[in-house]
Amino acid sequence: MEEAQSVSALLPQPTLRVGSEATSSLLREKGPRTGLLHIATHGVYRQDNPMFSGIRLGDGYLNLFDLYQMRLNANLVALSGCATGMSFVGRR
Repeated sequence: MEEAQSVSALLPQPTLRVGSEATSSLLREKGPRTGLLHIATHGVYRQDNPMFSGIRLGDGYLNLFDLYQMRLNANLVALSGCATGMSFVGRR
């Protein structure tokens, strides 16, 4: 929550939603009309199938399939979460 509050303090006329207020339905409703979107949340990386990786919102998890279905017209979308950047890079 501290990260979200810090980012919000830097923006003109921010709308801050935290905890149970930050829902997938709100993202689907307001996201297409939002110019800048910053999501700071818990991320889950699924090494067995990365497409089932996702982020936690106030009403549950959104996986990559869910996110790809959304039409976010924002100029900038920032996603900050734990367990990001966890993919394996190397020779096989």
